[in-house]
This record gives sequence, C-alpha cells and structure tokens, in this order.
Amino acid sequence: MRQIAVKLLRGLFVILLLNSPWGQASEIVHMHLAVSERHAQGLARPGEYRLSWQLLERALANDKGFEITPSSLAWSWAQTQLQQGKLDAVFFAAKTTERAKWAQFSPPLTLSRAGFFSLPGTKAQSLSELKASNELIGVLQGTAQNQFLLDKGFTNIYPLVESDALLQMLLGGRIKHAFIIETLANYYCTQMNQEQHQPCLQSGEVPQENTIHIMGNLGDPAFLHFSTALTEGLKHLVATNQVLPLYKENNLSSDSYETWLAQLNAYATDLKSHLIRELN
Repeated sequence: MRQIAVKLLRGLFVILLLNSPWGQASEIVHMHLAVSERHAQGLARPGEYRLSWQLLERALANDKGFEITPSSLAWSWAQTQLQQGKLDAVFFAAKTTERAKWAQFSPPLTLSRAGFFSLPGTKAQSLSELKASNELIGVLQGTAQNQFLLDKGFTNIYPLVESDALLQMLLGGRIKHAFIIETLANYYCTQMNQEQHQPCLQSGEVPQENTIHIMGNLGDPAFLHFSTALTEGLKHLVATNQVLPLYKENNLSSDSYETWLAQLNAYATDLKSHLIRELN
C-alpha cells in the first residue's frame, strides 16, 4: 500500500511540475536549431512554415529558460548534423516511423501535406501510375517524402539535396514530377514566379500528411525539457484563444486547427505518462 501511495505522489508531483514555473530550469538552455535554407522567405509569406515559427516564438515568449540560435541548412545536411550531435534540434520536421527509431519530437506545431507536382500541361498521373512508369520522380534527399516513396516501393526516385536544383530539374525537363510538400510548391509558385517569372506548378495526387515538429536526438534530457516547456506554452496559447487567429492569418482552415489541437492534446497526455514512467 505504501509503494502505491509513493507512486501516486510521484505522479501528482510530475503533473504539478508540468503546470507550474517550477518546471523551468534555473539555468538557460542554449539550443542550436537548424531551420530551412529559405527561412527568411518562409517567414515572409503565409503558410505552415510561418505558423510553426510564430507558435514557437509565442509559446516560449515568457519562458527565459531557453536561448535559441537558428542556422539555415539544407534538409539532408541538417538531419546528418543532428545525428552527429553537432546540432541540438531541427525545425519543421515531419514525424515518421523511421525517424522515431533515433529521434524524439516536440509537440506538433502544424500539419503538412505532400504530393506530386509538375509543370503546367504535364499529363496528370496517379501514384500507382507514376510508380509503374519509367519517369524519374524528383524528391529532396533525406526528407519524409523520400522515405514515403521508398516505403511505397518506388524505384524511380531522383533524390536531390538542394530544393532549387529540384526546380531547375523540372524547368529543364530532366524530370516531369516532383514529390514535395505543398509549402515548397507554393513557394515556387509565388516567390520564384515573382523573381524569375517561372511558370507555376500544377498539383497532382496529394497522398501524404504528417504532423510537423521540432526534432531532437532520442534520449537528450535537455530536448525533453524543451518539449515540456513548449507543450505548456502552446496549451496557454490555446486557452487564451491565440492560435486559431494565427491559422486564419496564415490562410489555414479551422478544420486544420481542430486536427492540430487534437494532436496537441494527445501529445500532452503521452508526455505526462512518459515522465511519470521515468520516475517509477
């Protein structure tokens, strides 16, 4: 009976810790965070990327326990640097089964969809048709989209490190289709179109949807503390009705907000359970 009482008290302590200023570290945690190679452009236009950064900044606005230093890196390089311990975290990362083997994830910041995009006038094809064809499918190396195609059995993949190179491959006719997130496609269709007068992309099938997080190394206690603080900050933003207006500001639907909110609540529940197990 005494052991049960001790476990209950430990669990109550963790719950109180997560919802009070006591949960904040007395020392500042310095985080070297990899962001997109087009971070500035991503913040300049409405969409999932800007929303995620806004949520990160606002959720931690009153928490002086973290000092974040962003560095713009290509995705595949950022992931490698994280695994080698040269970075603390990577921003705007999709949670996948493969990554969960070596990484841990912050609470979700938004949802992201990926699909097949091509130049105007290209014949639309389904996922199964593209898989069976001999046409190369451009994709960014090391991304969740790359892994998705591999898991689906695609062998006609053309992985590239730089997203600009992927667009140039499309424009040059070396590939007819690219499997990328809608945020990147929208960037091509706005920023690139304005600056270089390139044609916009047409969307085909959009078969992938992932929650978007900040990603750290599995077992890193500092990142777990960061995720705990971020979770509480996001819950405060929700409670004070600050998140839905940001969704609207970024041209995202109320349905997307509701889906994200359900994911956040599920994450918060799992996080508390995890911390309680760690104490036992």
